[in-house]
Amino acid sequence: MAATKTARIDELLAWDAGRRVETARGPRLLRSAAPTPEFWEAWRAAKEDLKEAGIQPSKDRRTDEWVVLWWAPLPTAVATCRAKALAASRATDADVEIPAPAGLEYLPFQKAGIVYCLRKFGYLGWPICE
Repeated sequence: MAATKTARIDELLAWDAGRRVETARGPRLLRSAAPTPEFWEAWRAAKEDLKEAGIQPSKDRRTDEWVVLWWAPLPTAVATCRAKALAASRATDADVEIPAPAGLEYLPFQKAGIVYCLRKFGYLGWPICE
């Protein structure tokens, strides 16, 4: 989707901050907003384009009020960080020396797990994925 259309979607409604959701199409940022008369006008005029951009009006089951959902892709920086962390989580060895009690030694997969945890929480230079 073109950046101009995304900018217009951002301006279309007063979207909440959103939350990450795992979907069949991969992780998405789910944002919601209360529909306005301008939204309904835009929906009637460009329904297919809005659907393609991940916009979906829906009734809230609790309140029976209309709400507009925006299933947006994760920002590129977050998606890249998550992909890097996922690849690191599958490591089976790490080329590091970790102090262990006398006469004991960590197994390769244990070293990889320790390095992964330290990186995930920001101790070895990786940013924490948002």
